[in-house]
Amino acid sequence: MASKLFYDEVELLGQTMASGPGSVAASMDSKGELSTLLEQWVREREGSTQELVSILFKISELIERETEEYLKTDPDPFDDRHPGRVDPECMLGHLLKILFKNYDFMNALVNTYVMESREAELNAAACRLLQDLMPGLETSVVFQEKEGIVKRLFKWAQEAEQPLRIYATGLLGAAMEDQDISSVHIEENSQLLPLMLQKLRELQEAESSWVETKEPSQCKAIGGLLLPKDEGAEDGTPPLGNGTQRGAGLDGEGDQLGPEAQSLTPSHPDSYHRTSSWVNSMAKPEPDGLDDEGDGGQGRRESGRKAKQKLSFSLPEPERNLREFTNTSRPEMSPWVIGGKCTLYPLTPAIEQRIILQYLAPLGEYQEFLAVFMKLDARKLLVCYLDLKETNDVQLTFRALKFLASLLLHKKFAAEFVAQGGVQKLLEIPRPSLAATGVSLCLYYLAYSQDAVERVCMLPPSTLADLVSYTLWLLECSHVSSCYHATMFFSVCFSFRAILELFDRQDGLRRLVNLISTLEILNPADQEALQSDDDVYSSRQKAKHTCMALRRYFEAHLAIKVEQVKQSLHRTEGGAPIHPQPCYKACSYTHEQVVEMMEYLIEVGPARLHWEPAEVFLKMSCIQLLLKHISIACDWRTYYGRSDTVRYALDILAILTVVPKTQLLLAEAFDVPDEGGSTSSTVGMGIVLAVAEGEVFVNDAEIQKSALQVVINCVCAPDKPGIGKFRSRLPQPAKSGESVLAKMWNMVQSNNGIKVLLSLLTVKTPITDADQIRALACKALVGLSRSGTVRQILSKLPLFSSGHIQQLMKEPVLQDKRSEHVHFCKHAAELVERVTGKPLSAGADVSLARLQRGSVVARTRISFPEKELLLLIRNHLVEKGLLDTASALTKEADLPMALPPHPAHPPAIVPTSPSASAVTPLPRTPRLAIGVASYLGNHASSSSSSTPASIHTPPHPLCLSAICPPPIPCPAPPQQQLPPDRPHRVHAGTAIALQRRCRW
Repeated sequence: MASKLFYDEVELLGQTMASGPGSVAASMDSKGELSTLLEQWVREREGSTQELVSILFKISELIERETEEYLKTDPDPFDDRHPGRVDPECMLGHLLKILFKNYDFMNALVNTYVMESREAELNAAACRLLQDLMPGLETSVVFQEKEGIVKRLFKWAQEAEQPLRIYATGLLGAAMEDQDISSVHIEENSQLLPLMLQKLRELQEAESSWVETKEPSQCKAIGGLLLPKDEGAEDGTPPLGNGTQRGAGLDGEGDQLGPEAQSLTPSHPDSYHRTSSWVNSMAKPEPDGLDDEGDGGQGRRESGRKAKQKLSFSLPEPERNLREFTNTSRPEMSPWVIGGKCTLYPLTPAIEQRIILQYLAPLGEYQEFLAVFMKLDARKLLVCYLDLKETNDVQLTFRALKFLASLLLHKKFAAEFVAQGGVQKLLEIPRPSLAATGVSLCLYYLAYSQDAVERVCMLPPSTLADLVSYTLWLLECSHVSSCYHATMFFSVCFSFRAILELFDRQDGLRRLVNLISTLEILNPADQEALQSDDDVYSSRQKAKHTCMALRRYFEAHLAIKVEQVKQSLHRTEGGAPIHPQPCYKACSYTHEQVVEMMEYLIEVGPARLHWEPAEVFLKMSCIQLLLKHISIACDWRTYYGRSDTVRYALDILAILTVVPKTQLLLAEAFDVPDEGGSTSSTVGMGIVLAVAEGEVFVNDAEIQKSALQVVINCVCAPDKPGIGKFRSRLPQPAKSGESVLAKMWNMVQSNNGIKVLLSLLTVKTPITDADQIRALACKALVGLSRSGTVRQILSKLPLFSSGHIQQLMKEPVLQDKRSEHVHFCKHAAELVERVTGKPLSAGADVSLARLQRGSVVARTRISFPEKELLLLIRNHLVEKGLLDTASALTKEADLPMALPPHPAHPPAIVPTSPSASAVTPLPRTPRLAIGVASYLGNHASSSSSSTPASIHTPPHPLCLSAICPPPIPCPAPPQQQLPPDRPHRVHAGTAIALQRRCRW
């Protein structure tokens, strides 16, 4: 069954220690031992309970032992893939595969030993084994397809004796990861949550008192922490080397990604095949060749060597001290990176607390339970776990950090956490460690609370600098999930100037760019064939998230640069003073605001605009990197985020093209790989125009608009850039600017830009964005038409010589997009004037004015009371002499009884012939109030000649025509006979009377 997986690149830095004949022999012994136990189970399955418990007990011990060996390879703790898929060589994956293929055993384990048996000892043994198997199981299948299993677990978690109670709690934690399950058990969780929090507090206090009474000789101190001597000292593995070994993975107790992370990671196309047995469907996807050594190990070892090389940058003093600590031997370092043992029996206070935190973590995000967590002071409880000097268990701290991250989704909790010094506690967690990976998730969730980040920005400058430094370390040196969390943290927090400035001071832009520049997928001919599908997917995800963060980075700097230019102009030319936003306040901008800022810098800024972030970006040759990335990403046809990746990269280019240097780089040729594996030379503008044409991304308007914005910035710069002080201080850039502009005109022309832009003038799909695409393409042509060569070419085309562009100006593609069509008509009129040398004809101008008025009316919201409309109808009936109908309407609609006096001489009724009735057609039922006002106004003027002055009723004070704008003149509608069953929205009696009097 396909599963939602977090396909991240897993860097295994300790693979060399797994080689040798000893490890092979141990692997064969584990597989043989499991096979023997399963054979024994087949013989004893109908035997006594004690025999079955003994077999299940031995299988659990075997799985837990191999889980500990698997964690020594340092997997990503947020990677919930099948262990055999993460590392095809690990023995845990082989054992899980053997168990899941034995359908009889798995059916008996769930159906018989958990669901049907009433033997508490057998229930406990089965729940323990099921907990050990969670890293390879599909929890949604186990807990959704087996009706009643979740309720049974809730009962055990509240009433059963130990160890069954704690094992059931762990299985509930795995079940609550599925929102479909947790959302239907709100009531049960609300009853169990207080009990678990109270139990957690009791265990914490008991363990604290035990640590205080423990003899100092039983512990050894490393870096200020007390570590048990007997933990991590029996594996005999070599040192980590240069401190690049990071936090270890899960302890086999079913930790998985929360709903937020799962929503970002859809199922991989290579999903595990379904079988008729539900047991097979509840196993997570595995690699087909699990028993054979593939290329995955080699790729991960290559990643490990690259990760070691990335730590060459200089470190501040605290990090250098930490580096010295990480160079200690593996037995001493193991409790930091991996933690203690993972055996679930005999139970220890640490194991119980881990399992309870595993249950609480997925429930922390629910608003329904926030009051319970706040009342029982869960924050204070969690802060104690953040201190490794107190817990001496890095896995326990990691579980607490997962629970803390889910609570930080609540603004109230996040604000209180920051106010009580929680950020400082997070920064005290050492790195590299498993807990540091948990810190990345906390920072990511904290960033989405704007109030909390404002409080963070007001912390002491040293604390804020440490926060940025810690997150940059996570960006470079931690697990792939930490890299993702750190990237998203910066992407959200770039809008805070305080964090943005510290990011620049600590060389953050280079570190962020390195995430893309080191990707092997940018050289598909050499490396992509050697990578697994999961690694390729992970690299593409990293590229997308990095481009999104870079776009946010340059948008924030663009706003700062515009503010600086405005302040400079204010000092030299006067005007309204510019008040900058406080550095601790967020500055967010819409796409329209970003476009306005780009246009402002292009029009007002000097030709030789110096913009420090852009200069740093250009020095690292990142423009060519982005163009190469766009070219390669266009071929990622099986990746769901392909369009987003390209759009983010194009938006970055659009912002950077406010600098003329960037525009010149788009005119340079460089080599890009093609689908065949070879390289071809192309220019950047050619890539941008190819994307804008719409053939690569069919009906993807957002990408086309981003590409067109790049073209507009390059060809629509003013002929003489710079105003005010820039013109006086830099007199020579005008000539330079003209040469850059002319070069970009020629570059667009030589890359079929005229053809592409002209084709976009007639685009009709997607219908919701066609008008905006036409307007952008026409704007680019206006800028391009300032070139004499381009004008000569355009003047010979039927679009201008035969007046086709006037036809395009008549109506929008979609009536709801009139405002976009007005922009198109404005640019089209300017384009025609430039190409033909004369303005549009009078008829075209009238058409444009009509469209503008129509756009205003379309955006005007018209509302009126329904009774006033009925009054208006009643008055009109009276003016026409239809007094009986007016009385009937007054009675049925409960209108005021005041009626105008009857005329002394009622108007003569002149019989009309069919031909005469055709001359004065009956108007259609008006749909807008403006139509009603126009309709009534026309008939009021015509009735004044036939109705005596004594019966003429003046307009009602609340007449709709007084509150509505004047109607747009339009031709009279054709004659339309209203069907008898569809009256003019009046009551039935009134409609019949009206029909008789008007002879319908």
